[in-house]
Amino acid sequence: MRHLLLALTLTVVSLPAAAQESYRMAMRREVFAKLDLSDAQKQALRQLYDKMKPHDVELRHQLEETRHALAAAMVGTESDETLTALHDKLATAREAYAADRFQGLVEIRKILRPDQRSHFGQLYLEFRQSQAAKSSAE
Repeated sequence: MRHLLLALTLTVVSLPAAAQESYRMAMRREVFAKLDLSDAQKQALRQLYDKMKPHDVELRHQLEETRHALAAAMVGTESDETLTALHDKLATAREAYAADRFQGLVEIRKILRPDQRSHFGQLYLEFRQSQAAKSSAE
């Protein structure tokens, strides 16, 4: 399960911000629709997403902004020290984002029953494979 959570985090971090949102929404629709969630679980997940979204948006914005700054600096005349500092800032932003996403997944696990957690893992892998097939076909 730890590898599954890490794979989700790394996949989402590597996507552009707009694609991340549509990716997450597609995953939620496809995966969570198949988990036989109770009304209470659906409400708890909605509340969790509503609570996490502002912080998530801010972290993604910082990550994207830092990624663009580093890309611009790479083609500019910035010093090696500046490039290293931007790279370190990007690495820190990625770590913060990954930690935040992991915490969100831990909270989701608390909402799901044990059988739903197992099913979630299977569904998530199937979703990832279908997304990879779609991407390679484009």
